[in-house]
Amino acid sequence: MSISTNSLSSAYSSSGYAATTENNTNLSMNDFFELLVAELQNQSMLDPVDSSEFIGQMAQFSVLSQMNELSSVCQMSYAISLLGKKASVSSTDTSGSTKTVTGTVENVTYQSGSPCIEIDGTEYSLSDLLKVENN
Repeated sequence: MSISTNSLSSAYSSSGYAATTENNTNLSMNDFFELLVAELQNQSMLDPVDSSEFIGQMAQFSVLSQMNELSSVCQMSYAISLLGKKASVSSTDTSGSTKTVTGTVENVTYQSGSPCIEIDGTEYSLSDLLKVENN
């Protein structure tokens, strides 16, 4: 599970932490706990942070983690439900022209964090899917 840090960078940099502004940087649960420990170690003795804030942050992170996992499971379930069905996908060849390929979904694979469907021996991302028909 990972979360994009694009929206988190400004929050941590305003707290005095060195934050990067790289795009597509991910924050894992381990990174979250490291930030939490660093925040606890560097808090002022005269102005301690309320522990309920930490619990709230952990709960939010947990919910986001579970939502991400649920989304992945739903995508995979949807891809599996396409097995044996006639599907049309958009395909771009090496010359840059786009064509539509139609055929029966033969296999489902999981690559680079997302499910892919196989039509006529070629794998396509679910984002390329245009139409699904029952046989």
